[in-house]
Amino acid sequence: MGEETATQPAGGAEVTKAKPQAVVQTVKTFVMANLKAIESAMPRVGLTAESVARTALSQVYRNPVLETCDKTSMIRAIIEAASLGLSFALGRAYLVPFNNKRTDPVTGDETWRMEAQFMPGFQGLVDLVRRSAEVKSVVATAVFKGDEFAYSTDLESDTLHYKKLTDDTGDDNLTHAFCIIRFLDGGYQWVVLDREKLDKIRKTSKTGSGSTAPWVAWF
Repeated sequence: MGEETATQPAGGAEVTKAKPQAVVQTVKTFVMANLKAIESAMPRVGLTAESVARTALSQVYRNPVLETCDKTSMIRAIIEAASLGLSFALGRAYLVPFNNKRTDPVTGDETWRMEAQFMPGFQGLVDLVRRSAEVKSVVATAVFKGDEFAYSTDLESDTLHYKKLTDDTGDDNLTHAFCIIRFLDGGYQWVVLDREKLDKIRKTSKTGSGSTAPWVAWF
C-alpha cells in the first residue's frame, strides 16, 4: 500500500455556492448506483440506504469541495457511516474533504488527491452511546464565563455542579466543556475539559484550521 499523509481539511463545514446541475447529477448518479453496497453495511437501526445516501448528497450540495473528491473515497466514507447506523442529518455525521498525499511504493512518486472522509458528529456519538443496553442518558454542554460551575475529582467527593446563567456564548468566553453519562443501574460517569485542554485538542486535530473547518465554524 502507498503511504498516505493527510493535510488540513479542504472544507468541513457548510459552504454555500451554486453548483452546475450536470456536476450535481454526476455525484448523485454515482452515489445512488452504490445503494446496495451501502445497504449491505447497515445494521438494523431504522435507517434505509436511500436516506443515508440522500443526506450524504446534501453534504455535497452544501460543500462544493466534496465534488472534487475521489468518488471511491466518498462511497467508502458513506459506507463507514452506514455501518454505524448513522445518517448525515442533524449533526450525526459529516463528509470532510482532505487533500491527501499518496506515495507510489514502486517509483516513490508523490501525488496529491482530494478524498472524502467520514467523521462522526456529536449527535452521532450520542446516538451510538444510547444504543447501549446500559446507558440511560447522555448530556454534554459548554460552560462560559458567568455560568455557575464547580467540580471535584477527589475520590471521596466526586461532584459536579452546573447552572447556566449567561447568554454570552462567544468563543472568548468559553471556559470548559463537560459530558455526563447516566447508567440504568443508577451509576454515572462524567468528564470535564478546561479551555487549555480544548485548545490543545483543536491544535492537534486535522480539522483544527481552515476557513470552513468544523473547529473554526463551530468552536
